[in-house]
Amino acid sequence: MGDFRVTPLKVEHDVECFAYLVHHPEMKTLFFATDCWNLHQVVKGVSHYLIEANYQDDILDEAVRGGRTVASQADRIRLSHMSLKHCVEYLKMCEADKTARTITLIHASERHLDKQNAELTVAGQTGVPTWVAKKGLEIVLM
Repeated sequence: MGDFRVTPLKVEHDVECFAYLVHHPEMKTLFFATDCWNLHQVVKGVSHYLIEANYQDDILDEAVRGGRTVASQADRIRLSHMSLKHCVEYLKMCEADKTARTITLIHASERHLDKQNAELTVAGQTGVPTWVAKKGLEIVLM
């Protein structure tokens, strides 16, 4: 597609879903992964991540205990969406600290993720500037 090369990568979700590697000579490589709880491919050399961090286990557990989230919904979330902990583990496997210039967390739950904590956790674990996506957020990728 013009100067862009796009490679789909199958991910684990409760329906068929894909992550994408998008490469452009100026931007380098962007990795986009959402609606997944697990990624089989460890992708190194990525410049920019748009990656799911949907929930934190302790917040999800408390929502169930407090009656704000039903247990069956929590089970579905755990089997179809990536936790903050798993996101950090995946970024470490990909050695994001060596090549990434930006990490943007996407598909963040309003009820089950502390967004400020998520940004600080990922940035602290990777050393890479990190944001949770929100309306109007602009990040320079070049």
